[in-house]
Amino acid sequence: MKLSAQTFAAVVFLCLCSCSKPTSVPSVLDSSEAKALQASFERLDHVLAVKGVAIQTNLAPPASPTEIAKLRAALGGNKIDALEAWFCWHNGTAGTRTDLLPLGYPLTIAESLDDRKLIQKIPFVDKLRKSAIKIMDDGAGDGFFLDVTSASPTVFYHMLEDPTPQYYGSLHEFVDYIAGAFENGALFVDAAGRLKHDETKYQAWEKEHFKKLIQ
Repeated sequence: MKLSAQTFAAVVFLCLCSCSKPTSVPSVLDSSEAKALQASFERLDHVLAVKGVAIQTNLAPPASPTEIAKLRAALGGNKIDALEAWFCWHNGTAGTRTDLLPLGYPLTIAESLDDRKLIQKIPFVDKLRKSAIKIMDDGAGDGFFLDVTSASPTVFYHMLEDPTPQYYGSLHEFVDYIAGAFENGALFVDAAGRLKHDETKYQAWEKEHFKKLIQ
């Protein structure tokens, strides 16, 4: 039986949608990984207290147990330690937008889940993007995500117009990357309390970070 062009297009669309259903798997940090991640958060907190007070004071409190429960429910009941640790550090920002990176401000659990629902309605988006949880937005709808389809989740930056993700390592490595950028002056806060960056230093720091990841 020969399918009409319209029917064929509909079949292809349904196939693409069904093949791109979001998934997630549970992920557990062992004691050493949990300690390393906690140390990274403490490192970032310390440098923000010294060099980014305006940012630190506008970060929201940790997520509540109820909010964490909603996160797990949205992920099929799966507990993802690194993701929960991120939101238990700060659940987004309180009030005005607060950037932590030139292309990223922290989202709340509610904002992250809303973003995930929205992206699932857009056809031809790859499965990785549809499944991941966005933890920081770049202000244009893209941003930094945590891959929740792996037992060892990693952070990546993704743009819809560029299907190739840029990986930043584990959440522990990513948080250290942010902290280090403040420590070396690649990132700083201006007199108005806004995040700024030294383009030359920041590019050098990013290059060094990617080099460490492949060693």
